[in-house]
Amino acid sequence: MDLIEKYLIKAISPGNVVHLFKFSSPEASNAIKLHQKCVEFFMKCLKETISIYAVESLGETFLASMVLKSLHANFTDTNTYY
Repeated sequence: MDLIEKYLIKAISPGNVVHLFKFSSPEASNAIKLHQKCVEFFMKCLKETISIYAVESLGETFLASMVLKSLHANFTDTNTYY
């Protein structure tokens, strides 16, 4: 399984990340490394505003959590309060 995960991690793209994410989920094949790399790829795409094929199929809850994580990761406290 490690060889397959390494191969698929190198192949992650905006066109296949949704399929790889679903394939690697704990409910499907439990490919933990691949699953984590897919999440990291989603975050990268959010930051760089890269479109992801079939992302809507992941559901609103997952997508909302990715957006919140992305916003949290970009937040820096400048000690400026309004």
